[in-house]
Amino acid sequence: MGLEIDKFEQVDSNGDDDTIDVDAFLKSARRKRKIDENELQAVLASLDDEEAEKLYNTLQAMGIDIPSEDDEDEELDLDAEEPDFGSDNAIRARIANEIIIDDDPVHTYLREIGRVQLLTSEQEVWLSTQLAASEALAQLTNLAVENGEPQPRVAAHIRNYEKLLKAWDEASTESQEIQVDLPDLSLLIAEAQTLRQTWQSSSPSYLRHYLNEGSWGLVREWIPLARRTFDIFTAFYLMPRKLSEQVSDYYVQNQRLPSLAEFEEMLPTDEDYLMDNEMKIYQTAEDAKSNLTR
Repeated sequence: MGLEIDKFEQVDSNGDDDTIDVDAFLKSARRKRKIDENELQAVLASLDDEEAEKLYNTLQAMGIDIPSEDDEDEELDLDAEEPDFGSDNAIRARIANEIIIDDDPVHTYLREIGRVQLLTSEQEVWLSTQLAASEALAQLTNLAVENGEPQPRVAAHIRNYEKLLKAWDEASTESQEIQVDLPDLSLLIAEAQTLRQTWQSSSPSYLRHYLNEGSWGLVREWIPLARRTFDIFTAFYLMPRKLSEQVSDYYVQNQRLPSLAEFEEMLPTDEDYLMDNEMKIYQTAEDAKSNLTR
């Protein structure tokens, strides 16, 4: 099966016409039986949704998988000896074992793009984020349980916020290194809140717009910042809506994120409330998996 389009034109930073030879890319993939991730990102960045779907279908017909950081999906390390099927670990194990995902939303997006014809590019990003967020929350909560935390879900959200602060600091450094603006946190939080309600919003995705404004699919220097941006977006998605609203209000008023101590004061300590939030995230991930693979 051959791709019906031989070459796709793109314009480089100098305004000169440059071409990405998709036919040569496919010939190389057929010969090597594998594809280079950076080359794939460069090709995908130059295609529209229809062309990306054709490329994906061609690679699939050739028996070539789109690359991921790991050759096999990682599974959660859950206690299997005489499980208590009513315990927190058992509940998360049964849910997580049914969700086969890649915990890197960048790779998930690249792998899933074009697979479902009726999805927009924004919806593909949103669904991939819902899957990645479910895995991230399961790992955070399992770690808290293994560490013997008396309130594992509270501890999981504290750890999630610690990771968010680290990702924001790293994004600040990376954005300065490549001389681009940081993402607008208020808009990221608002989009994450909307995604908790629906992935079928007709509003454009600020997350995707921010990434597309740069050259993250073409320039390697953009990739770390893209990952940090996804990490930040996912961390806000994991928060209950009221909590993310408090963080957003604080950021707007103070032009900085709350410190960890300030965040802990905002964080609800009701484990049942946080468990309800957790179950909603897992169920949303189940629905996302169905929508991406139908």
